[in-house]
Amino acid sequence: MVGGLATALYTRSIVYKCETATMEKLVKLTKGFSWYYDLNGAYPASISELAAYTDANNVTKDAWGKTISYFHDVKVDGHEYPAAFISGGKDGAIESSIDADNNLTIASTDMYSLVTPAMLDQTDRSVSSRKIDRANTALNIYLSTNPTPDSECQTGGSTVCIEVLYAEGFVQGSDTYDNWGHNLVLNNAASAFYSVGPDGTGGTSDDIT
Repeated sequence: MVGGLATALYTRSIVYKCETATMEKLVKLTKGFSWYYDLNGAYPASISELAAYTDANNVTKDAWGKTISYFHDVKVDGHEYPAAFISGGKDGAIESSIDADNNLTIASTDMYSLVTPAMLDQTDRSVSSRKIDRANTALNIYLSTNPTPDSECQTGGSTVCIEVLYAEGFVQGSDTYDNWGHNLVLNNAASAFYSVGPDGTGGTSDDIT
């Protein structure tokens, strides 16, 4: 009897450790997803692409060595989520399902972690995007109310126009640069600003418009 109880306790201990390790990995994957989006401006096509964006070992497997499912742009209970990561838990069978409209039904037996819109809203990319929106509004007001606008605000590729708007009181100083410290740049049509993104080079895939 004592031996059976010891075995049961040991089994429960192993399950608990695996559940804890799996949940920690799922949470790390959601954070890695946010970082990936922040630096690339897109969602990863597969879970394996997150390997360089998290310190979790073997991002495709849970603590039982079973495959973790990854879904993006899903709806759960009517709410939209950028991504979901799901493990089948100790039995290894993922019971959650997704339909043709990306409505994800999460089974109570599965373990999961969701990327919320708020998580992405706090990234440098999202904050920089809001700065661009404010700068574009300021630019429109400046050009429409100033009969002789500074030539920098009529020249595509200018990184000085945003400083002109600051000097004229149209934007705050913190809105003159993106969250990576680069001045907002006037596009070639000289009609809106964009950010060169984390790589600091315009015309690449991580630019923000």
